[in-house]
Amino acid sequence: GCHRRCWWRNLPPVCVRLSCSPTISKQLCLEYLEGRGISCSPQHYNFVASIVQLPGNRFCTGVAQWTRDTGKAQLPPQLSPVSRAFLKLEEVFARWEQALPENIIALDAGSAPGGWRKWLVE
Repeated sequence: GCHRRCWWRNLPPVCVRLSCSPTISKQLCLEYLEGRGISCSPQHYNFVASIVQLPGNRFCTGVAQWTRDTGKAQLPPQLSPVSRAFLKLEEVFARWEQALPENIIALDAGSAPGGWRKWLVE
């Protein structure tokens, strides 16, 4: 049998965790994806899709593959993160060994904005 540690073996080829802002559009997005045969789950997924609705019926979207074998970002002791968002950004750029692009536009949205902004400024 499959142990809890290998829950991913029971996943369909693509299973998506959906993150939407505003959250009112989440149900519509779920129905759209599932209507096209794409499984969605908030806990057992192998892809994360982020969708942000902007004024004027415009959208920002992003999709990333997710694995359980993720390293934790190591922060210098002098940095004190504002929130988990700070740590998430630190981890993304550390894991992918990418520099911050020039002229980047960032949207810091959520229930506790500030973490991304702090990371971008530092």
